[in-house]
Amino acid sequence: MSLMLCFTVNASAQHQVEYAYDAAGNRIGRVATTLRLAVTPPTRVSQQPVDTVPPSVVPAGELSVKIWPNPTKGIIRLQVSGRRDDSPVGLRLYSSSGILLKESEDTADIIEIDLSGYSAATYLLRFSCQGETKVVKIIKE
Repeated sequence: MSLMLCFTVNASAQHQVEYAYDAAGNRIGRVATTLRLAVTPPTRVSQQPVDTVPPSVVPAGELSVKIWPNPTKGIIRLQVSGRRDDSPVGLRLYSSSGILLKESEDTADIIEIDLSGYSAATYLLRFSCQGETKVVKIIKE
């Protein structure tokens, strides 16, 4: 009596490998399949919000914060609405491991944060205003 088990392992986004085993657990077969991915040519990225990809809107109590572009290649913009008397917005940028990288305070309507000096990674942006605090994940490409 022979028992054949079949398992599928995704080795990466482009390859799929299937293994077959007998009843004793010995591998008796392997089939590798290459998946074809559609590639689109690069396009010019605008620094302004695009209608087809709206900025992230983060509710923070009475405040509303728009963040764009996210993911970013350099400069990220925040627009805070609902502030009283141009209250300052406290900003802290952290690495994904929790290390404080940058700290600032700003009262502008649209706040720009330059991430071009940082490597491609995921960062955490903590902003606080009028006693409200929110943390947002920022992706730097």
